[in-house]
Amino acid sequence: MSVVKEPEALVRALAEERIPSEDPETLALRRERLVPNLARHVRAASAERDRRAQRVRIGIGVAAAASVALALGVGYRLHRGAPVATRGPNEGVASLRQMKGTLVVTHAGRAHVVAPSEPLDLLGGDELRTAADGSAMLQTERSAIQVEPATQLSVLARSPLEERIHLSLGKVELKVSKVPQSNRSVVVETPNAEVVVHGTMFSVTVGSEYDTPVTRVRVTEGSVWILHGGKRELINVGSEWTSLARAAESAPAAVPPAPALSAPAPAAPARGPSASLPAARGSSGSLGEENRMFQAALDARNHGEEARAVELFGALLARYPNGRLAEEARVERMRGLRRTGNVSGAASEARRYLAEHPHGYAQDEARGDALNK
Repeated sequence: MSVVKEPEALVRALAEERIPSEDPETLALRRERLVPNLARHVRAASAERDRRAQRVRIGIGVAAAASVALALGVGYRLHRGAPVATRGPNEGVASLRQMKGTLVVTHAGRAHVVAPSEPLDLLGGDELRTAADGSAMLQTERSAIQVEPATQLSVLARSPLEERIHLSLGKVELKVSKVPQSNRSVVVETPNAEVVVHGTMFSVTVGSEYDTPVTRVRVTEGSVWILHGGKRELINVGSEWTSLARAAESAPAAVPPAPALSAPAPAAPARGPSASLPAARGSSGSLGEENRMFQAALDARNHGEEARAVELFGALLARYPNGRLAEEARVERMRGLRRTGNVSGAASEARRYLAEHPHGYAQDEARGDALNK
């Protein structure tokens, strides 16, 4: 039976016990395996530590940039007071150069009061209104437009062939630069007329008399073409034109009542080329309906409903193919098809226009479309 030693004796025995030395060859093999593994783990730990530090630095930078952008965005919105649409290069139709008083711009159905010295570009379809104390100077690619007080106008999307504004009410004065090598014309349309120029100075005023829109044009330099009631007139420098006088000229003369008990007069034989045309051509009974349909199509176009406008101009042409507004309707339908990207449709409409109106006012424009397929 073995004797159990006290704890102190055991500790002394262990301290005095000799640990056998390891074989040198085995020790060298262990060292060869241990040292490379240890170095690899050290390098991996160091690389992971660097990656974590870089991620932390990037995160801090992104957070700082986001904070700055948020602060700038909030400050910009507070400064402007209303959201502004993103506009790429060359999208603006007109830029605001000068302003006075109160101006209101409507973009995408949202009205915005323009602040003094605020940079502003008008896009196609934007509307500008000046209050009784307001005025503005707009600059387009070819025109300087002075907008007088109490005026309402819209700028339409420009095309390679024209700049177009719609004047609903008030007065504008335009100075159109002369560019001989350019075929682009400037058009001011009103509720009942269109003024077409290539380079001149003139003013257009839209008012109302007896609840009827009245357009007045005054030419101070050069000359302009005016399209009204299916007719085209050339107005030279120093001349004035008003739609009121033209409406009175085109109104049918009052027929005095026939004397009592008189026999009916025999019908006069029809004379002239218009005798063989249908009644829709220039008849006083259809002119009112033609004007209504034409205006409805113009309204659709001015509100950006190009497809609807093309449909309405087509309906007018189908109902009154020889009417007083047929030429203008054909041109507008050709332009609408072009703006909607229907190149072949515009080409077909252009060829038909040239066949019906070989000497029409839009013959150069139609030839350009007719060459497309």
